[in-house]
Formats: sequence, C-alpha cells, structure tokens
Amino acid sequence: MPDDTKKAKRVVPALQPTHPVVESPVPGSDPQLQGSRIIYGDLGGELVFIPQARADELIAVRLALEESKTWGELRERLAQCSAEAHQYIAEIDGYGADDLFESGQIGAIGDGDWPPWPKQEMLAWVPDDIRERFGEIQRTIFSGESLTFTEAQAQLLVAAFEAKGFIVIRDDSAVASASGW
Repeated sequence: MPDDTKKAKRVVPALQPTHPVVESPVPGSDPQLQGSRIIYGDLGGELVFIPQARADELIAVRLALEESKTWGELRERLAQCSAEAHQYIAEIDGYGADDLFESGQIGAIGDGDWPPWPKQEMLAWVPDDIRERFGEIQRTIFSGESLTFTEAQAQLLVAAFEAKGFIVIRDDSAVASASGW
C-alpha cells in the first residue's frame, strides 16, 4: 500500500466516523491553556502526543468497550467517562440494557473508525509551528490523514512543547492504551 507523506498543514480530523471534518477542538482537552499536561509515547517508531485529559478519557472508553458484558453496563460506563462516547453509543438502536454486548456489534469499531485515533487528532490541536517544523502528514487509504513525528525528534519536540508552556510527560503505556495498541 503506497504511503504518501507531505509537510504538515492544519487539518481538523473527524471525531466521529460520520463527519469527515469538524471545526471544534478535540473533546476532553484545552491544549492552548498554559500548563496543560500532555503525554507522549512511541507507537511503532512514531511519537504520539495526547492531552492528558483526552488520554484518560480514551483509556476509559476502551476499557468500557473491552470489559462491558451488557449494553446497559456499556452505556452506564460510557456516561461516566465520556459524553462524546455515550452520545455515540446512544445513537445505536436495537439493544436493550440486558442484551449481551460484543464490540463487533458496533461497525465503526471493526472498521477502525471509532474510538477516535490520537494520531489523527494531533492534527487538530498541535500548535501550527510545531506541526509544520517537525511533523509530516501521513495518508492512509481507509482512515484519512494523521500527523507523524519520529522518535529521533523526541528531545526537540519535548523542548518545543515545553517552550509553549505545556507540561510534557513520557508515558508509552498510556499512549498505547489510549490508541488501542
């Protein structure tokens, strides 16, 4: 599969699979706020940065999807951890609270379109100058565009984010969990 890359431009990715482009910030984060905490980690030789609050939300959503036994349990857990995810699941009809839940019942999960992809969400919140200086846009046939950074850039990227007032913590495990690895 060919993999085209180009210099990073500002693109705001879809946060739900039915909407190709939105102009709102990534839910669960306000990365422009001075002192915002972001985590980063290595996923297959590429660095992924995620606002801490968003990482926590995505981890909770993925755990709910993996551990819930019924649709009622899933809806309850998602309501506690993510308004975005709860709303997304609430739009799926045909399952009662006591019906057994399997993630395969949600087509977007099998398609890889949901839960959201942090590598793609970086397009929406990483400051323009950091994205343009260090990032590359990677295109995939099925999932659209994402932002990539290399492990070799780690020190320079951390310094650039810190210069913007971010608190940057390396947490490979949390990034992998939030990303579904």
